[in-house]
Amino acid sequence: MSRILLWLSGVDRKLLGKCTRLPESEVLRFEGYGGLVLFPPTVGFIAMGYAVYTFVPNMPAAIAAGTVWAAFVLWIERFLSMTMHKSTLRSVYHFWAGFAVRLLLAGVIGYGLSHPITLLLFQGPIDQEMADQGRARMREAYEQGEKIKTQAQESLKPSARQRAWRTSRRT
Repeated sequence: MSRILLWLSGVDRKLLGKCTRLPESEVLRFEGYGGLVLFPPTVGFIAMGYAVYTFVPNMPAAIAAGTVWAAFVLWIERFLSMTMHKSTLRSVYHFWAGFAVRLLLAGVIGYGLSHPITLLLFQGPIDQEMADQGRARMREAYEQGEKIKTQAQESLKPSARQRAWRTSRRT
């Protein structure tokens, strides 16, 4: 497990092996970084698997989608953790620029995942509201049709002048 965590943290194990005076706490620190890199893909696997299983109740499809998503998140996390480090050659600006990119990416991925799940969770109230709006539009159209019908019937009724002219012609 230590090898996997060190690989995830982006440590060069050959270089780490050459450091004879390296305290054990430094190795544990790099393993901790590897654990931090492993956490988001694990959560992503669970979230994507659940989301896919909710829409398509097929366990193999949910596991496959979760695995693909976890691999994608792992690739991004490992890349970002390997490139986001402090050194004497880089300025503070580079550190915060990398941090901002990571934060933006996390926001986009979070929104992309949360929006479909939110729609799924509130599907019942959304359907109810759409049905209510549809009934209101139908009622409005019916009332407007009745108003047009009444106006047409009124325009077809003979006026007092027309009735007088018709009665005078009959006599």
